Amino acid sequence: MDWIYDYVMRICAMTTLTMLLKLLLPDGRIKSSADKVMSLALLACIAQPLLTLL
Repeated sequence: MDWIYDYVMRICAMTTLTMLLKLLLPDGRIKSSADKVMSLALLACIAQPLLTLL
């Protein structure tokens, strides 16, 4: 059961960091690029347990 708690906490932490990054960066190319990178990192964080099962 601990792995489920760790999984959920990791997703919450990544989501919080993504929201903070969106709020702190000014509009422009840097914000757009950082948003894409953080979205890919969040996707990897969510998919990581699924990939370990395969």
